[in-house]
Amino acid sequence: MDFQFGAAVSSRDGIRLGDLHKVVFDRATGEVTALVVDPDGIEADFRMMPIGAVNSADRMEIFVALSPDQFTALPRYAEVRNVAPPPLADNLEDEENKEPEIVPDVPPIGAATGVESIAFTPILQVETAVPSEDSVIDASFTVRATDGVVGQVHEVIADDDTNRITRLGVNRGTVFTDEVDIPAGWLREIGPDWIGISADMAMVGKLPQV
Repeated sequence: MDFQFGAAVSSRDGIRLGDLHKVVFDRATGEVTALVVDPDGIEADFRMMPIGAVNSADRMEIFVALSPDQFTALPRYAEVRNVAPPPLADNLEDEENKEPEIVPDVPPIGAATGVESIAFTPILQVETAVPSEDSVIDASFTVRATDGVVGQVHEVIADDDTNRITRLGVNRGTVFTDEVDIPAGWLREIGPDWIGISADMAMVGKLPQV
């Protein structure tokens, strides 16, 4: 199965559900466990779709055994929580019971810039539905050889039967690009936005262009 980032994801009836945004895989086995689908460009709406829902996948389109309603009912990829909300009125001291305070006659904070108050800035925490034993790959990932950067990942290729990743499709270059498939056996480590491989640039250069 070819999971190309940005490929259309369609229901069993051919209704477009969104675009492929991320691939989730088990770090220990290399097995693809889920796809993250973007229905509308808003990250809060991304859905985690189990790999078992996929009927077929090629570079152009991914067909799944789900109806639009079933897709919408899938768990969200991420939830955003405000971990530092503004204080609630119930937690504040009763204004009627407070002793009056004498304050110096000074301009309010921010007066120098014409701002009379400072707005509260919440602290947001993003929690994903990705299990701790899994990792995520998307189109922002670069592949690093032992002595240089190979290029950007644009495709994850998995075995049809086992769902295990067999190759990564990587675009090399910026203006004039070509594509090579990096064997999964070369994968050495994965970072927050990069994948390290055990080969050097010379070995990568010997791979056939796709």
